[in-house]
Amino acid sequence: MNNITQKAAEWLISGRLPNEQAIQFWLAMPLVSLDYEVEVEYSVPSGHMDIFLPERRVVIETKALGKADPDDVRDPDSDETQCAQCERYVREGWERQRGMFDLDALDDLPWKAILTDGRVWWVWQWEIRPNKTLGEADAVVVNQRYDQSAETLVAGVKDLTRTMRQLRLPR
Repeated sequence: MNNITQKAAEWLISGRLPNEQAIQFWLAMPLVSLDYEVEVEYSVPSGHMDIFLPERRVVIETKALGKADPDDVRDPDSDETQCAQCERYVREGWERQRGMFDLDALDDLPWKAILTDGRVWWVWQWEIRPNKTLGEADAVVVNQRYDQSAETLVAGVKDLTRTMRQLRLPR
């Protein structure tokens, strides 16, 4: 593990990050240092994904420490839960990528959404159906904690973002 990854992981597990933006920043850093293609504040029609890993089809929604709960309403002016927000981002990302690239040959690669405060991780996965539509979400990991050590966190992030293969999108 390199120094950037180590330091970022230490900050994430420290419990001392003041807000969602700080968690987003410190989570994006090890992903970049692990050579993932990382899009921060990726625009979709209804807003911005906090972190998007396009080659891995992974959407990451960050929340402030202690605020990541799939059943909580994401903001007082909406009745949308955090889980529904993640699903909306996955569906919009899927639609956007389908419009930008010919992905028919790669539609078997699933999509994942991760909801995290940097310590607790909720993960869902969407399979691509044979008729080229996005399936329903399956819970992959529920309330998994990666706050024991920097090494545990990095190993957990690698595991949660793993797919059988990566997309190679044209640049």
